[in-house]
Amino acid sequence: RCALSGKKLPVATKLFDTDRKKPKADGGIYTKENTRVVIPIAHMKRHGNYKKREAILEQIKSAVDDRAHVLKLTIKIGNQMLAYERNTDHLHEDTLIWLKHHYESVMETLSDRDKNIYELIKEYSKHDELTAAALGVRGIGEITIAYCLTYLDHSKARHASSFWKYCGYDKASHDRYEKGKISGGNKKLRIIS
Repeated sequence: RCALSGKKLPVATKLFDTDRKKPKADGGIYTKENTRVVIPIAHMKRHGNYKKREAILEQIKSAVDDRAHVLKLTIKIGNQMLAYERNTDHLHEDTLIWLKHHYESVMETLSDRDKNIYELIKEYSKHDELTAAALGVRGIGEITIAYCLTYLDHSKARHASSFWKYCGYDKASHDRYEKGKISGGNKKLRIIS
């Protein structure tokens, strides 16, 4: 059973999490006495990063996550082809042809994912004044708005600067990290492409 919710654990071990009773931030490490097995949603709730969303926002999050996975694949294939073209990596010509063929397909898929997000954000803006206003700001597009809707919770931020801090933009990048401390903000929001 889940140590936090009491619900039955899934059979496959890859479908549940381990949790430190004493958190890492307080010096907790994974030992038999300090570790318990939990369901991922209960684990997220324990750490305050579980977010219950209305249906349209859940669709937007799903679209953002889907786009992020396709984008990672696009970047990976593009970087690999570039390494071959720059002669910093060597591969059989057939594999390079195969990568080029699949790169075009993945780029089309990425374009489809972007279009899906554009449609979802335009639909959501009909019912949400903040989203409609954001669409009117030059330089802010549907992808950025979708990431913000997905990862930012305006009810938790007292000031606009609170969002900057959450993202990690409250100080210069060389001041953002301190050895042995968790810091730096939300990396996903700093690398929106």
